[in-house]
Order: sequence, then structure tokens, then C-alpha cells
Amino acid sequence: MYRNEETDGRIALDSDGTFSATHITMDGTPDDPADFSGTWEYVENEHSSDFVYLSVEDGGLGMVGGVQLYAEEEGEVYFRTDPDAPPSLVLTRTTAS
Repeated sequence: MYRNEETDGRIALDSDGTFSATHITMDGTPDDPADFSGTWEYVENEHSSDFVYLSVEDGGLGMVGGVQLYAEEEGEVYFRTDPDAPPSLVLTRTTAS
């Protein structure tokens, strides 16, 4: 389980390749949070950072079919909506609750 304390956004990546996300805001603000779920896959990328691709199958991201979740520091994952900007939402590994 990964969580952002400020927004209370949470993502759980399950070992069966599914995920659930609650109260996630792609821009890191508490406005208009979304809940969504689907499947995930780890992608090794030789040209940039490795990432987890979240294939959204159900939930409130509108027309988006998938998003990339990056991990650079152990215990942290983040969304980056603009490649030239800092991460838009950082989540820290916690115990499931």
C-alpha cells in the first residue's frame, strides 16, 4: 500500500497483477479526487526511468486508459503529469490499513 498523507490518496498493487487506487488526484491537490482500479505491469525502460503501467479498467479518470507510476527512491512512488516538472503526487509505502 502506498499513501499520500496530505491528500489521503492510496494505491495498492496486489501480487496478482491488479491494483486499486482511492482518492487520487493526478495534480497532487485534494480537488476532484478519483477512485479507479485495473491491472498493473512493471516496465523496464532502457531510455528513461522504469515505471509501473496502471491499465485503468474501472473508475473515475475519464478518458485515460492508463497512467505511469514511477519509483526512484525505495518506498516511494509518484505520478508525473509533465515530464519537465517535479512529481505531481508522491505516495509513500505504508502497511495496509
